Amino acid sequence: MFEDLIPGTDRYDVEEEVGHGTFSEVHRARDKQSGAVVALKVSYLQQEGVLPRHVQRELRVLRALAGQPAIVQLLDVQQQEFAVALVLEHCLADLRVLLSALRGAPLDAAVAKAVAQQLLQGLAALHAAGYVHRDVAPSNVLISPTGAIKLGDFGQARRLPGAASAAAAAGAANGIAGPHSDEEDSEGPPGSLTPGACLCTRWYKAPELLFNSRTYTRAVDLWGVGCIIAELLAGKALFAGSSDISQLAAMSDLLGSISEERWPGVRDLPDWGKLIFEQEPPKDLATALPGTPPEAVQLVGALLQYNPEHRLTAQQALASEWFRSEPLPAGPEALLAIAREALD
Repeated sequence: MFEDLIPGTDRYDVEEEVGHGTFSEVHRARDKQSGAVVALKVSYLQQEGVLPRHVQRELRVLRALAGQPAIVQLLDVQQQEFAVALVLEHCLADLRVLLSALRGAPLDAAVAKAVAQQLLQGLAALHAAGYVHRDVAPSNVLISPTGAIKLGDFGQARRLPGAASAAAAAGAANGIAGPHSDEEDSEGPPGSLTPGACLCTRWYKAPELLFNSRTYTRAVDLWGVGCIIAELLAGKALFAGSSDISQLAAMSDLLGSISEERWPGVRDLPDWGKLIFEQEPPKDLATALPGTPPEAVQLVGALLQYNPEHRLTAQQALASEWFRSEPLPAGPEALLAIAREALD
């Protein structure tokens, strides 16, 4: 993307591209007046002045959660012709980059606990506002310049049907046109959502999404958290499938077979009948998390329940004994030191 096409260059000096995805590019930039470093998340518009749905959703969520310490903060919105830039607080890196730099080494126990706690706090705020993230993965867990954890990338976030929302009264974004009501944000028949197969990073995708459910809940986010906590503690992804089918097979190999007895209603999911696996008994989860204290294994197990109704909520997970046991969650300076050493 050429710099002259990036909105806001009259106010921000664009320094370098630091990331990109399917719909946007992220550039490091500096405020010309204050000197503050920021991130410009730039998306193209198909129609001048009309925001794409993923940008509308991200703006809606960021405004609803303004001031939440575990949520990346929106600072400004810049728009010109066929492009829009969300000006976000600058972060050093995401958790995916840090885990890759650690080359399979587990994160320090107290630091892993702090990361998990702040991630759950961010999700608790998001869920309380009536939203589901739908892509809780290390690439969307950001590390701030102070070492704090920030949940980000809300382009797939969706207000759940019937959920109360702090964003319900939000007006149009800086005069840019686009739908803002839940009805206009519809993804299908009333009460249905985008098919699960279209969502989330595979290694962190809940089983109901792998079976293409359209009636999932906030519980899909908690499955992702369970996978992330396990990866922090083990140094590698718990379920590293190369396809949705191999992802389900990896789950079955460790957690045991998915069945109607363990998860009533699973046979009614759209893609249930397309897959047949051999019956597998569950293994001891602790074998996949060597050296992990029992309280942490118990928390991961409670988050990785096949039946979404049996998974802990974010608030329930925050009450885990693991967060109150030694070592206590580390301060932000500990994560910052690890990140700087690993990323140098």
